[in-house]
Formats: sequence, C-alpha cells, structure tokens
Amino acid sequence: MVGCFTTQRKHSPLKKTPESPEIVDTKFWLYTPSNITSPQLIQYGDRLYSLENSDFQYDLPVKVLIHGFKGSGNDKGAIRGAHAFLDRENVNVIMVDWEKGAANSYPAAVANTELVGRQMSLLLFDMLTLGANPAKMHVIGFSLGAHIAGCAGHILQNRGVKLGRITGLDPASPIFKNHHLLDPYRKLDASDADFVDIIHTDGSPIWTDGFGLLRQSGHVDFFPNGGREQPSCNDGRGSVVVSHFDRTLDINVACSHVRAWKLFLESMTTPPGGCRFMAYPCQAGLPGFLQGSCFPTPNACNISHGDPQQSCGFMGYDSQHSKGRGALYLVTRDTEPYCGEQLRATIYVSEKTQRTRGILNLQLQHGISSTNFQIKCEYMDIVQGGRTMWGLAAAEFGTIDPLLTPTIVATLSYQSLTFQTANEADTLLPSPQIYLNQVGVSDHKGNSITKVSVLAIPPNLNHSAIQESFRTQGHSPLSL
Repeated sequence: MVGCFTTQRKHSPLKKTPESPEIVDTKFWLYTPSNITSPQLIQYGDRLYSLENSDFQYDLPVKVLIHGFKGSGNDKGAIRGAHAFLDRENVNVIMVDWEKGAANSYPAAVANTELVGRQMSLLLFDMLTLGANPAKMHVIGFSLGAHIAGCAGHILQNRGVKLGRITGLDPASPIFKNHHLLDPYRKLDASDADFVDIIHTDGSPIWTDGFGLLRQSGHVDFFPNGGREQPSCNDGRGSVVVSHFDRTLDINVACSHVRAWKLFLESMTTPPGGCRFMAYPCQAGLPGFLQGSCFPTPNACNISHGDPQQSCGFMGYDSQHSKGRGALYLVTRDTEPYCGEQLRATIYVSEKTQRTRGILNLQLQHGISSTNFQIKCEYMDIVQGGRTMWGLAAAEFGTIDPLLTPTIVATLSYQSLTFQTANEADTLLPSPQIYLNQVGVSDHKGNSITKVSVLAIPPNLNHSAIQESFRTQGHSPLSL
C-alpha cells in the first residue's frame, strides 16, 4: 500500500532503504475535545473503519504533530503540544508515533522518514475522503519530523491535494543539507503546502556542528538569536557526530535544537495580551542582525501594511496571520518564558580608545529584574575611536517601561582578551581601558534610554566595573 522504494545499488553508510512497515510500526493517535487524555488509535487503509469509529470530526481543523530522531509520541513534550492545541481551539490532533523507526541509527531513521511520510499521506487522504478540508490541515514536524511533513505534502500534491500549512521546527540538517544524498522531494520546502513556516535554532555552516538547516526553505523563516546556538545552551562542537552517528542523543548537546519546539509551544500557550515573538527583516542578513544594525524603528513593524518581504511577523502559532515573509530575526530570553521585550544597546566609543579586543558587558537593573548585553569586539572588528557598536538582548516581558521603571541602573565592565594573529608572533596586548562617549538602550516602540558622558571602562581582569544610574524621561526616549 505504501509503494516501492529504491534499493541502493552501492553500499553507503549514509544512504539506506526504509525498514518494513512492520518494523517501523508507525502509530497514529487521535486526540479530540471529547478524548483529551485518552487518545484513540487510528489507521490508514482499513476502508475508513477506524476513523469512522473514532471521535474524529471531519468538519474541524486537523493538527498533526511529528517527533524527530530518538523521539516518541509518548514524550511529555509531545503530549503537552497536543493538549495545548485542544486548550486553544476545537481541533482534531493526530500524534504520529514512529518511535521504533526513529530509534535505530540516524541514517536508518532518515531512510524511514520517507516511509512514514507515505503512511501519513494515506491517513490524511482517508480524512479528506470523509470530508476534511485540506486548507485546514496543519502539520507540525520537529527535526526529522519536519521532512516527514514535507514528504507527505509532496505526495498529496501528486494526488491533486495541497496541505494548508506545514511548520518545520529546526528541520534536520545531517544528510538533508544537500541534494547529493537525498532527492529534493524528501526535504521540506515552500512547495509542500500553501504556507510553510520554519523556525531555525541550531544551524551551522559546519556540518558536524548544527543539528538544523540554516538556509531559508519556507515562505517565512524565523531565526531566533540568529538561528544558531541559543542563549543558555552549550551544545559543543562536533555535536552531530557525537549524537547522531553513535546512536545517542543527549539534551545537553541538542539544547539549541530542542529550543525550536519550546518556542513554538510557548507561542501556543501565551495568554491573550501576553508577549509575542515579533521578528523583523534584515537586508544585511545574519551578520547585520548580529551587529544590531537591523533593529526596527517604531514604524517599521506595522504588521498589517507594507511589502511582506520588508514587514515584521510573529514567530510561532500566529505566523500565518502576520504579514512578514522571507527571513525574519528576533532575540529571545535565555530562560522560560523565552519571549521578552527586545532591546538594542548602542555604544558610542570615544576617540581616546586604543586598539583592543574583548567583550563589553552591560547589565541593566530595572525594578527586580535585570537584562544583560554582551557586545563582542572581535579581532576583525577591533574597537576604533569614534565608532558605534550595538548589542541585542531581551528583557522579561512587562518589566521595563518609562512608567514602571523610572530609574534604571546600568553596570558596565570590559573583559579584555589577549591574542595572537596568524602573522604576528607577538601578543597584542589589550588597551588598559575602553572609553565610551555615550550609552543608550532602545526598544522597537520608540522608547530609549541614554547616558551622555565619557566613561572609562577598565579591563575586567579583577571584575572591576562602573555603575551608572539613569532616569527615564517619558515614553519617547526610555532614558537610562
């Protein structure tokens, strides 16, 4: 029923044929408003028997959740996702459980994604036969699950049906990164549904490092914190080799990868009026975002007007209903809740500053909360007198405002880094001080905080720091 698969003519440790359906043992669990805690097992190819004898309601939207490598449909996080959908609206939720097919080696799990994608397309087609609306079908896949969603979407299109939406949560990168090992239809892309949104959290240009794809592949691609290693995560180099190819997967090396699911789940569970993951475009791409040069002005994020490629958007559950398309960037907090008030620090460096390399630390104390900026001065970006630097951070939602926090305390310290260049044998000593003409912090609403004076920031060799108090001056600059 699932069709035939091509057998590899030449042995390759990375290119394998899917295991049999009996071994993979894919299960589809149905959650509905009437059976929230006791999911029902449904099947494809049984002449609609299991669907017709379940609580499936063809006139309700369909949400499909697909786990990734080493995952399970019984994972607490997956079940939380099913419940979050049902808490939010009346829907059918299908949990795709391919645990046995995802439990073997990573190359074997990659091969099994095509089988599971075909199986899922058959089940969705049975739902369509009963009257379900494909435009109201939304498939959410994490890691390898994102490519299963893409494969199913491609197969349904061959039968004249296009899914309404696919959400890819850090689609898996190893083996999928190029077309040499897999056919293009095996990977999620914008052609697989009417709307494809993707959240990138663990991409890397180095194939041994990032679990997720870094390139754009949807109608809108979100890159929280640049789409690479996430705040508070320490994934480590070579994590893909350590975890994927020796059949282990540890949360400590997959922290950034899993963050994509956590961000999406938070976007579903945030109450009305709560924080939303607003993301903005950056024509200069990732380098411009990381430098802070693309931070939006107050009028730049009008969600309902303007060119979609130049508009802001909301990452997560509501992304389809906001205007932004293309690559969008945002900053998150390092702990839950991850959504926060996005801020940009602007540092004007005095001409008194000599050549130096290091990290400028800025901590804002606003009420009982604090927000930290780390502004890096890399070797190729040596601090020169008279230049401007930017840093990005996210404050806890609802804790920083001209009315709530009329006084903000800023603590600055500088960590100098000694180093050697490739062409010089002598160590370039850091400048003993970095001089700042002005320090400012702003948000996208037009509030800003500014302190104008020459501050001499000593190197942080003994954890020395300078502390300044800044008083706000109303809503138009949120003043330091």
